[in-house]
Amino acid sequence: MKVKHNDNSLLIEVAAFIATLFKERLDSKYSFHNLEHTKSVVMGIETICIAEKIDQEKTDILLIVAWFHDAGYIGGCENHEKRSAKIALEFLQDRNISANIRQKISDLILATRFNYIPKNQLEKIIKDADNAHLANENYLDSLEQLRKEWGNSINKKYSNTDWFILNIEFLKKHQYYTKFAQKEWQNLKEKNMELIEKKLQNI
Repeated sequence: MKVKHNDNSLLIEVAAFIATLFKERLDSKYSFHNLEHTKSVVMGIETICIAEKIDQEKTDILLIVAWFHDAGYIGGCENHEKRSAKIALEFLQDRNISANIRQKISDLILATRFNYIPKNQLEKIIKDADNAHLANENYLDSLEQLRKEWGNSINKKYSNTDWFILNIEFLKKHQYYTKFAQKEWQNLKEKNMELIEKKLQNI
């Protein structure tokens, strides 16, 4: 069972489709959930799949999921995962991708929901890739982009104190699921948490 439609050409089509979709239809108020974040998740998938020795077919499925997982933001934040899955399903059906593969991709997109606990290896990989930014050097920048997005899109505005406390609590609860992320990203995430704690102390 293969993803088919010449896997490489399909991934190129997917990437181009999402880039165009976001350019034409994503509101600029989404300063975090945009093409840059999507590309970061794609890179996270590539990194984890190489480290965990995931076969090419599963890697391709996960890469498609990464490209589509926030496509639903073109219709707003609420229930965006369901919209993302619908957009992916329509795109893949038009290219005669098998029903079995389409279902896997849809299920994995829904696994990116905020409080969802992953139940298998592929779900663990997409969850970790979606949170790769927590371990990035530019984490504080992405945090500001998210604060700006929440202020503009869902009218949630936070003082520095409240914002730092909220994110420290999130980082304490958050966990990585794959062996790679636990080994390579956990310490970096904790360092980022220390940076926020210092900022909180200096307010």
